[in-house]
Amino acid sequence: MKKAILFFIFMLSPLSIFAQESMVHIIPPPNPSAAYCEELGYKITIKKTPEGELGICNFSDTEQAPAWSFLRGEEAQEHSYCAKVGYEMKLIDDPAKCGATYKPGHGCLACILEDGSEVEAGNLLKIEKARRLTNPCNNDGKCLTPETPQNCPQDCTVAKQEIPKDNAKNIVLAIMAISGIIVIILTSYYFLRKKENNDI
Repeated sequence: MKKAILFFIFMLSPLSIFAQESMVHIIPPPNPSAAYCEELGYKITIKKTPEGELGICNFSDTEQAPAWSFLRGEEAQEHSYCAKVGYEMKLIDDPAKCGATYKPGHGCLACILEDGSEVEAGNLLKIEKARRLTNPCNNDGKCLTPETPQNCPQDCTVAKQEIPKDNAKNIVLAIMAISGIIVIILTSYYFLRKKENNDI
């Protein structure tokens, strides 16, 4: 009986470690300037300076700007969300419109919509992203998540749907973890049986 209990404790210990690894960790909210940069498809890097860490938004190997300056529209407006989607843009100094990106004396970059209203570029990106999530079909001929044959038949056929690389990597890691656990269980069972046969 003791051997069986020890066997189950031994078998469950890797699972408890795996469970601890997969537990939800509290993640701080993302830096709005870094999120804006990455959402537009650019790469964010961190540069150490005497004043502390500085987020840099890299548009290419040769073009970059400080992430907060980019979000506020102080630099690289040609790479902004407004420019990407074809809106007119201007710098505004209105805390109500700028929201979290507002810094007195700096203002923010606003996209000018067809009706003449001004919306801070980062907020407009979030609004339009949310709209795409409710209607994910963008008619680009590619079937990428969250598009499915049900919500976007013009882009998706069953054969066309692609699995994003991150999801594929997670699936491979899960299969490897499960395979490892099975190997540990079978090996432990083999040695336990061998030991019991030697004790007889």
